[in-house]
Amino acid sequence: MTHAMSRAQSSRVEHDGHEISGWLPLISLSGAGAGMRNIAVSLLAIAAAVLELLDVLSTYHMLARGGREANPIVAWFMHALGPAWPVCKLPEVALIVILWALAPRPVAVVCLGLMSAGYSVVVYQNYLI
Repeated sequence: MTHAMSRAQSSRVEHDGHEISGWLPLISLSGAGAGMRNIAVSLLAIAAAVLELLDVLSTYHMLARGGREANPIVAWFMHALGPAWPVCKLPEVALIVILWALAPRPVAVVCLGLMSAGYSVVVYQNYLI
């Protein structure tokens, strides 16, 4: 690999004596990018938590308009817990907190980004009904 090739072009970098390949080199491993990654993780964690709340609210909206819960696990919780069914969202909120607090920044960015994207679709679909 020549020095002129960027990390994204080569998709292989060396960090702390280990060669890393795949999608990870697209995320900066230098100290300058660490602050941006921390900001990104914090913003994505906030977005994911807000989307969890919006999922519950949009589900109430969808049910009031005659819709049905499409997720069989959440439907079971609705049946088993009755009005307390939003409690089933607590493990997901705990996962958001764990990713924000403990996960390596590149992993947290990807996981929280995927969670936010997925819940954005769910909330949007709930409001269409």
